[in-house]
Amino acid sequence: MRRLLAAASAAVLLLPAAPASASEDPLRTYARDTWRSMVAMVDPATGLPADNIGGDLAPASRSAYTSPTNIGGLMWSAVAARDIGTISRREASKVVGAALDGLSDLDRHDDSGMFYNWYDPHTGAVLHTWPEDGNVVTPFLSSVDNGWLAAALLVVRNTFPEHRAQAAALLTPMDFGFYYNPAARGPDIPAGLLRGGFWDTQPPGCSVVDNYRDRGPDVWYTCNHYDIAVTEPRIASYLGIAFGQIPPAHYFATQRTFPDTCDWSWLEQKAVGFHTTHLGVPVFEGAFTYRGIQFVPSWGGDMFEALMPDLFVPEAKWGPRSWGRNHPATVAGQIEHGLRDAKYGYWGFSPPPTPSAGTRRGAWTRWAWTRAATRPTWRRPTTTPVSVTAARAVRHRPMGTVW
Repeated sequence: MRRLLAAASAAVLLLPAAPASASEDPLRTYARDTWRSMVAMVDPATGLPADNIGGDLAPASRSAYTSPTNIGGLMWSAVAARDIGTISRREASKVVGAALDGLSDLDRHDDSGMFYNWYDPHTGAVLHTWPEDGNVVTPFLSSVDNGWLAAALLVVRNTFPEHRAQAAALLTPMDFGFYYNPAARGPDIPAGLLRGGFWDTQPPGCSVVDNYRDRGPDVWYTCNHYDIAVTEPRIASYLGIAFGQIPPAHYFATQRTFPDTCDWSWLEQKAVGFHTTHLGVPVFEGAFTYRGIQFVPSWGGDMFEALMPDLFVPEAKWGPRSWGRNHPATVAGQIEHGLRDAKYGYWGFSPPPTPSAGTRRGAWTRWAWTRAATRPTWRRPTTTPVSVTAARAVRHRPMGTVW
């Protein structure tokens, strides 16, 4: 999905926009051009979007792969485009209906109800070979990507009466408890974490054989868990808790910041905060400071992971003393870094879709503004980001207070 968003943004920059009147909001022009690029990514054979497309929007430049997040992104974007008047309700319903039909034909993991991570958008086949280089792909089922797809299906189910039954039929089998490892934090913590995902055939490299639902054959889980609160995988946690598939205490098992008991030799700053307990789970309510702004950072300090779940879950409303403070603080830190500290002249940093994105230099581009709080480490811990909960748990202050 990051590539889909990046491609859409690139299209906005590369395509000549329709002439706008002097009084027209330029954001509406951007929205129209972005929607045009998204429609261009859709393969008419399946109704499914490609992951990315060239700046000229030529059909031949569509990528030969798509993901659950890409498909979900198309559907919720259709609803947004309808709501702001970019397209009609009829057109939005047509795009969503075609995508649902395409989804209905995709193979999925029967025991969990989850979708695989990579499909051919033209045929709907699960990819076993990466189209760009011919490398072998072991089909993978991602917790966060299925979270975004499930969020989109909820949006569709609640928006289009004509598609409600089909969206519900696709959503109902999806069991996020399949990813939930209750023992992830050890015997002393009464709540667990989500795995990054699983394979249903043995992959190369690190994996853990198990089946948290004891339903169907064992699978090969990722060796990592999502263990940080301010990251995009919290959408999967929200949904799993809301559906009754994951206990609400899981929300507090994710870290707000690394505890003050950690080895801080690799950090430039030690978090401030206090220790407390929520739903029986010990929590360090920590925060960092950047140029006078106190906040709980996302794993990479980027906008995407910090703010995107709030598009679907009213975090700031449910948690006014936590998310309601942290989201504005995140934006303030981005502005402070981009405009006043580094003086780039822009702000709003997220993982960069550049050739150097996977390199040390690219990572510094992504993580620069949180450098004053948490020095980036190039070897992540064995567990990684995730988190969150349903309304009741959010009201119990889901993350470190921003003082």
